[in-house]
Amino acid sequence: APAPLARAGSVGAWLEMPPAMRTVARMLGVAAALGVSWFLGRAALRRARRATRLRIDAIYVYPIKGCRGHSLASVELTPWGLKDDRRYMIVSAKGVFLSQRELPKMALIHPELPTPEGIMLRAVEADGSNASGQRPAPLWVPRVAEAQRAAAMLSLWEDSVPGVDQGDAAANWLQAFLGKEG
Repeated sequence: APAPLARAGSVGAWLEMPPAMRTVARMLGVAAALGVSWFLGRAALRRARRATRLRIDAIYVYPIKGCRGHSLASVELTPWGLKDDRRYMIVSAKGVFLSQRELPKMALIHPELPTPEGIMLRAVEADGSNASGQRPAPLWVPRVAEAQRAAAMLSLWEDSVPGVDQGDAAANWLQAFLGKEG
C-alpha cells in the first residue's frame, strides 16, 4: 500500500523525523520566537523614545465639518474634543452629512469661531482672499439649541448622531453658495 501523503509541517512529517532532529527543530523554533520577541521589543522601545520627542507644529479647529478651519496657538480640550471643533455639520435634506468629496466648494466656506450665541458664515475666494466676487454676503446664524428645537438623528459615515437644524436662513445661504438644493 502506498504511504499516506504528508504536508510539510504536518504531524506525520514531524513524527517521521529522528528524535535528535526534532530536538534541533524545537530549539530553532524557540530561538526564532525569542529573536522575534527581542526585535519587536526593541522596535516598541524605539517608537516609545520617538514619542517623547513629538512636537505640535500647528493646531487647527474646524467649526463646520468639511469647511475651512482656523489655526490656533492653543486650544481648550473638552470632554467632546477640541473646543469649537466640528460643532456644526452640513447635511442634506435626508439628514446625511455632506463633505468636500461631493461639494469641493465647502473648502471656500470660512466660518468664524462659534460663540454660545451662534456662528458667522463667510465665503472666501479660491485664493483665500476676501475680495468680492461670486460669494454671498456673510451671514450670522443664531444658535438653535436642543431646548428650542428637537434634535434629529443624522447620518455621519456609519454612525448616527443627534443634530439640531439651525434654520432656513443658514440652509438658503449654503444652498445658494454650494449650488445644491436640499
